[in-house]
Amino acid sequence: MGPYELDARRCVSYLTIEQRGAIPVEMRPLIGDWLYGCDLCQEACPQNSARAKQIPNDENHEPFSMRIGGDFQILKEILDIKTDEEFVEKFAGSPMKRAKRVGLIRNACVVAANVSATELLPQLQDLAKNDPSDLIREHATWAIGQLELL
Repeated sequence: MGPYELDARRCVSYLTIEQRGAIPVEMRPLIGDWLYGCDLCQEACPQNSARAKQIPNDENHEPFSMRIGGDFQILKEILDIKTDEEFVEKFAGSPMKRAKRVGLIRNACVVAANVSATELLPQLQDLAKNDPSDLIREHATWAIGQLELL
């Protein structure tokens, strides 16, 4: 790859929003605490830097993406969503609907492991055993394995 080129398959926004299948195992730790999108490329892009308006970083401005950091309650609420209908109701009018229930819960499993959220093991274990989605079961099982290494 040359200057100013990127591999979209390694993009956090691609992996957490557009990717419909499994997040490659080697990429999961790189997701960090990004639950949905990231927009860091917008900040780093030299094409944008000349045109971009600075958005104040305060409580009056919502971020374009969702980072979890130490807010495990948000992860718990997402991991507890059991149906597509419940997901749609919770995220009506939100761009997060684009990830769909399966994608957002997949992402939450990865983030839970990445932020060492051991208190979420019961939710992850329930998903690994009982969720109808193979994709969610796979990511929940991976997250459990990561958290059990701690």
